[in-house]
Amino acid sequence: MACTIVPRARCQLHVLLALLQLCVVRGRWLAAPNPALQELRSARGWQFVLHKQGVKVWKRTGCDDHANFAVKATMTMPCTAQQLASILTTRDYDVIRRFNPTIVDGADLEWRDGRRERITYILTKPVFPLRPRDFVCRVRRERVGDAELITNEAATHRRAPAPRRTVRGELRGLHLVEPAGDGCCLYTCVHEIDPGGAAPRRLVNWFALRKPLQYMRQLRDVAAATFPR
Repeated sequence: MACTIVPRARCQLHVLLALLQLCVVRGRWLAAPNPALQELRSARGWQFVLHKQGVKVWKRTGCDDHANFAVKATMTMPCTAQQLASILTTRDYDVIRRFNPTIVDGADLEWRDGRRERITYILTKPVFPLRPRDFVCRVRRERVGDAELITNEAATHRRAPAPRRTVRGELRGLHLVEPAGDGCCLYTCVHEIDPGGAAPRRLVNWFALRKPLQYMRQLRDVAAATFPR
């Protein structure tokens, strides 16, 4: 015999499901754990690489020369969380190239969800002896309490230029910006790049481990110049 859920029972079921998606932490109701936040904040699965000039870098444990490295880095920045998030999500590519000079150009292909999310095309410089890479990414910015969370994921879009003299890669990025007091913020990021094509993994991983130090210092300089204290 078929089972029918009456309206009252259906309402109770919805309430139960909603409660199961919540947890109590120190007396506060919080949403179910966010996988991106867990990855950014957890120390499990990460191997420490270096601590230099205020930048800390880790690589994911188990990485070897046959797989792409996932790299995590942190640094305290001289601006608020909202100010740094505005730099990280800027549409001004002249500003972007000041902290990420590997990027040549880009374009927003579509905005979604009240402009909290966009699909973006990015073209990067060639790294000898490799051909230039391009990426299509879904970029989303959202508030998490008093922090800012930005996620980048590989995407497709009908308006994205077809690869011709480039190789289409895949980019994944997580960015968490948290207030750190005195007008500063703690910036944590995770980057994982599949360059596509026949790129030697050893070369890609060598570059991936050294890029965060330069990236973080240049981003700090842009933040200091954009929002002088």
